[in-house]
Amino acid sequence: MVRSNVLAIDGGTPAVTHPLPPMYPGGLRIGREEEDAVLAVVRSKRLFRYYGPEPGPSRVAELEDAFAAKVSTAHCLAVTSGSAALMCGLAGLGVGPGDEVLVPAYTWIATASAVLALGGVPILAEVDASLTL
Repeated sequence: MVRSNVLAIDGGTPAVTHPLPPMYPGGLRIGREEEDAVLAVVRSKRLFRYYGPEPGPSRVAELEDAFAAKVSTAHCLAVTSGSAALMCGLAGLGVGPGDEVLVPAYTWIATASAVLALGGVPILAEVDASLTL
């Protein structure tokens, strides 16, 4: 990759020379297989992880088991978002009311809000030129 000190807007070489996709690129990859998988869950009427009209593993439980096997770990927990993942990780570490947790000052809001959701106190830490604490 050629690096330039001149921004593209000021006459430098653009980093991207073709238009970006009109939507999130992942959406362009949704095909028949994904549609069939969603339809199977809807038809099962088992929309949630731990309960449904009939006993048995949900698709979420199957995904967790498959992913755990793929990465060679004993446990896996599928969650709804990165924010939920942060809260689960912090809860697993025992973070609770009054606990101070260092978080980078240069981050997405979820980093601090996950600490707050558990009653902890986020402490902003400076980020250096390498983008690390």
